[in-house]
Amino acid sequence: MRFNTSLAVAGALSLAVLTAGPVLAEPVAESGAAPTAEATTPAPAATKAPEPTKAPEAKAPETKAPETKAPEAKQTQAPAAKKSAKPVKKVTKAAKEQAAEPAITGVALSSATVTAGQAYEVTVTTSAVADGKRVHVQGLGDPKVALTKDGKAVVPLVAPSDATPGAKTLKISVEGVATHSSATVTVVEAAKPAIVDAVVSPGLVTPGENYTVAVSTKDVVDGRRVHVQGLGDPKVSYVKDGKATVALTAPADAAPGVSTLTISVEGVETQLKRTIEVGQAIPSSASVTVTPGTVHAGDKVGVQVRSSEPRATDARVTSPAFSGKHTFALAKGQGEITAATWNDLKPGQYPVTVEIILGERVIATAQTTLTVAAKPVTPTPIVSMDLQLTPGKVRVGGSYLAGVHTDNVKPGTEVVITTPDGKKHTVKVDDFGDAVTRLHVPKDAKPGAYKVVATLPGGQSSTASLTVTQDVVPGADLYLKLSPGTVYAGGDFTAFVASDSAKPGTEVVIADPGGKAVTTKINAHGVAAVRFHVSSGTKAGAYVFSADMERAKKVYATLTVKKRVVAQTDGLTPRGGAETGGGLVAAQVGAGTGGGFGGVALGGLLMAAGAGAAFLGRRRRDQV
Repeated sequence: MRFNTSLAVAGALSLAVLTAGPVLAEPVAESGAAPTAEATTPAPAATKAPEPTKAPEAKAPETKAPETKAPEAKQTQAPAAKKSAKPVKKVTKAAKEQAAEPAITGVALSSATVTAGQAYEVTVTTSAVADGKRVHVQGLGDPKVALTKDGKAVVPLVAPSDATPGAKTLKISVEGVATHSSATVTVVEAAKPAIVDAVVSPGLVTPGENYTVAVSTKDVVDGRRVHVQGLGDPKVSYVKDGKATVALTAPADAAPGVSTLTISVEGVETQLKRTIEVGQAIPSSASVTVTPGTVHAGDKVGVQVRSSEPRATDARVTSPAFSGKHTFALAKGQGEITAATWNDLKPGQYPVTVEIILGERVIATAQTTLTVAAKPVTPTPIVSMDLQLTPGKVRVGGSYLAGVHTDNVKPGTEVVITTPDGKKHTVKVDDFGDAVTRLHVPKDAKPGAYKVVATLPGGQSSTASLTVTQDVVPGADLYLKLSPGTVYAGGDFTAFVASDSAKPGTEVVIADPGGKAVTTKINAHGVAAVRFHVSSGTKAGAYVFSADMERAKKVYATLTVKKRVVAQTDGLTPRGGAETGGGLVAAQVGAGTGGGFGGVALGGLLMAAGAGAAFLGRRRRDQV
């Protein structure tokens, strides 16, 4: 009885599970049918079934048979898990099958707008469509087909030649794809060729005079003919880059008045109209003169024009000797200009032509001749040399500088300097034609006046005086030398100062004629130098420069400025005092106490190390 009671409780619990929910009933019926064979007949089990539904958790301990219930629970849970997994697999597979269905994924047009007769393409992109499937496009022109490859197909189409403007819908279908796609292409009108403008020049002509019609077109292909008719014989030209110029001639017997010109272009439906006026010939004479009549290449000339017609408005001057055309206004039929000739003109005669213009008409012409002469050849200056000694007065056993400046002497030429004791000293001129060396007075020399001589290989020589004294020269000595002493306006020269007794670093003030001062310092060799530039606007004449040093007598030197004979361009703007007619720009080229010039080129000055010549100028040969 105890065993049967337990079975009854288990059966009631099973019934409670069956009534609790149909989802859990199916696994219980499969696993619980065999154990309830004897317990199915008792009626009380069915009547007690509602109690577990109210408190199934409280009823379970009263059965006191959890061990027999546990295996049944495990058996019913396992099959339930297996059966619930089957529908999940079916749903996943169905989703995959649905995603792999063939479809049209994109449509692209090569051009969204086309004109009648224009070709274009439709690119169709697909998904899950095998290669070789047909793609159909219809809706504008004949339907076209292409085959898919790698999921794409390019369908070529042509808009019908009679297609009307407007939006057209294209229908796109793909073999094996249930759905269709569409795209819109717009048909627009093609640009029509047209005549944009026509310019008649001149607008007023006389009988027998030439004129032109410049025609501008749009969307007209090159090579199409352009016709102009209406005054004189019809003429034809051809379009190139949208333009054409037609040359015509007014008939010699054309009557005065306004004529209409008709301009037509091959392939253009419309025509253009323009007018031209034929006027009476105006009797007029003209003259032209050039001043001077003979020039050198690169020179400027004055051109004077005269016309017998006082109403003439302009004159146009042309010549192969001038750079381009020169047009200028006339006042009462008269006018003049200045024209520059080409720099590379060859010697010879060149025509100068003038056209007298009234409004747009040429009413008279005149011509003269301009002579271009060969440029004069400047003769090569003769070879010359200048020897200077600094200082010129030296004590017994002292030293002095001997410097030479040469003209037209080849760089590297040797100059022999002979001292009063008969010794010969050789120096070489540099690229500027200068050379300098330091010489010594023997300790046993007798005081007095001596000569030092410099000689070139060609025999040219220069002599300078040297005074030898027994004692030290009293006071501070100062010497000023301008080299070269004569320059052309626009050239350079160097002002050299020297002192045999001044300490290194002593300041010396060099002033130009306008009062502008430049301060320099005596170096360890007793010299200093300042480079000056003479403005191209400086007037010819003599200019006095001064040098001043503390405890020394102020000294002076004269610079002679010449004007160049041949005209030249000078990019420098004249500046400075009135005395120099444009000023002098100075640049210090040697100063300080640290060894003088030392063979370093500064501002065009090059001094030998240990030998700075206060009188030695540095300049190029073409500056004198």
